[in-house]
Amino acid sequence: MELNEFGVTVIGNVVREEYIRLLAKHTGIEEEKLFKYAENNPIHHFMEYPESIDITSDQMEKLIDLRRWRQLFDSVNRFENKNVIRGPQDIMHYCSDLSNEQKEHFLLIILNTKNEIIKKITVSIGNLNSSIVHPREVFKEAIKYSAASVILVHNHPSGITKPSNTDIQVTKRLAEGGELLGIRVLDHIVIGKNGYTSMKEENLISDPGLCFEKAR
Repeated sequence: MELNEFGVTVIGNVVREEYIRLLAKHTGIEEEKLFKYAENNPIHHFMEYPESIDITSDQMEKLIDLRRWRQLFDSVNRFENKNVIRGPQDIMHYCSDLSNEQKEHFLLIILNTKNEIIKKITVSIGNLNSSIVHPREVFKEAIKYSAASVILVHNHPSGITKPSNTDIQVTKRLAEGGELLGIRVLDHIVIGKNGYTSMKEENLISDPGLCFEKAR
């Protein structure tokens, strides 16, 4: 079945509404509060930043239990699927140790045609710039391990995950280099203390190569 943009939007809204209703049911938080929050924020952000809504201690405790259950579910799922990457959140969990690093670490995640992780490589430690993170060094490793695609990851010790102009420029340069070699750059994830930002999800990179494909 093919869906136009309107059809995808309708289905997305239905799923989001069901998510909100289940969240309200299992935490006791009023649906009205959650729907109001969702008007201007991605609803999944609420699970990470529950203090953005005025809730009771009992509701907070139930929310924390739900969050623990989700984390355990994700851990079991990743273990059983041998680190198959389906989106940015999988990378966030896989590289979660970066959130506590005091220096910037730039990593290269090398994937096969099934989006399974072949290798995680630390390319550089220090401030991210085009002189340190050069396409030659990055794709030398990707070619060595016969990569079908790669994901770029680095952390911001400040905790702020918004990509800088330099982050975006470096990503564009690497994406262009990968395109020439037939190795797709699927995303660039910026990790902080309380979460992550995916350049793909934020549409910061317009290159058509920056997208996850269904594993073949």
